Amino acid sequence: SLSRMQDRIISFICKNSSVKEDKLRSLMMKTDEMTTDVGSIISGEEAVSIGLIDGVGGIGDAISALRKIIADTRQMPT
Repeated sequence: SLSRMQDRIISFICKNSSVKEDKLRSLMMKTDEMTTDVGSIISGEEAVSIGLIDGVGGIGDAISALRKIIADTRQMPT
């Protein structure tokens, strides 16, 4: 059902970011700023402030962050 699918999406997002579930649900169900479906459009800075994403940047920033994560993981004791 649609409700179960939304719950799975919300669960995935909350497990992989620091956004609070109630905030995410409110953004998903906010219909006063509807585009073509249910949900909200937020800016990158807003997404960072609520914990949905870690930062705003371009592809170079993303690649640099990924390289840092890989380097940090390789330095971790096993």
